Amino acid sequence: MSLLDTITKGRRPRYIWALIYGTDGVGKSTMCSHAPNPIFVGAEKGTEQLDVARFPQTESIGELFAQLRTLRTEKHDFQTVVLDSLDWIEPLIWRAVCDEGKVENIEQFGGGYGKGYVRALDLWRILIKELAVLNQNMHVLLIGHAQIKSFQDPELPSAYDRYQLKINDKAAALVREAADAVLFARFETELVRATGAKAKVRGEGKRIMYTESRPGFDAKNRFTLPFVMPLDWKTFGDAIRAFYGIKENGSGNARPAQEPAPEQPLPQSEALAKIRKMLELVKMSEAQMIAVLNAAQIKEARDATSLAEIPDAVLALAIEDWAWVETIAEQLKAKAA
Repeated sequence: MSLLDTITKGRRPRYIWALIYGTDGVGKSTMCSHAPNPIFVGAEKGTEQLDVARFPQTESIGELFAQLRTLRTEKHDFQTVVLDSLDWIEPLIWRAVCDEGKVENIEQFGGGYGKGYVRALDLWRILIKELAVLNQNMHVLLIGHAQIKSFQDPELPSAYDRYQLKINDKAAALVREAADAVLFARFETELVRATGAKAKVRGEGKRIMYTESRPGFDAKNRFTLPFVMPLDWKTFGDAIRAFYGIKENGSGNARPAQEPAPEQPLPQSEALAKIRKMLELVKMSEAQMIAVLNAAQIKEARDATSLAEIPDAVLALAIEDWAWVETIAEQLKAKAA
């Protein structure tokens, strides 16, 4: 038999591995509670009002590993494991590193110079390996909180603020790499400007999640998901089933799940009118705005010659997070001077 005979082609459906992070109280745990038959590990106080199965909260990373191995080695009916949350797990890892080095804090491990954080990465890798084994038979959902941190884009002369995962940067990179989807959750808001008045933020409590990175946050997905989606498990699961072409069984004939239409924060004409009004107020041309979007590596703006060619979801996001638009515009202006 030739090795060529072992080659396969096409998408291979697998269990979901996703990281959902975002602002406090937006509904990350609630979304995960609607996944198929979940078991929560860590179970922060935010899950006390949810009707879910949960392990007792552990006091050590060793106990956490034991819980995950139990799910791997013993028979059960759970279909999803939820770690709630990553920033609850990190102190357990740091405590284990400190106990190993017989020091009081992670900065002192091995004489300092970041050696404690390097050792902590070894434990993060063990955690990811345990989850990878579980992911062969279960969905793996990781919950994290977001914090605003300065981010240095190598293509821009100065840093700007963005939402990032609230754990050590190198640990966050490991977790993001392992996940098939990194979803940033927030309440939908918009910035309202009146001529001569201070800008105001308006929102109606709608919970959304982003599936692709933008200057204001990090996100990704491997399922060609819509850029903006409701923070809702069914919508998310249906979109992934549609990606794989998996048929749903229900009453009547089975049929492929339909990919949901991208979330439309604003009608195109309204979004376009709003952003043009804002550009007029700050005396910025459409060409300059497109240059800002390209500097932020927003692919939808790559070949655009007019804002009317850019999807409304992108325009709406720029309106909501106008601060980064002005920051990048100033940087481009300084760079051209």
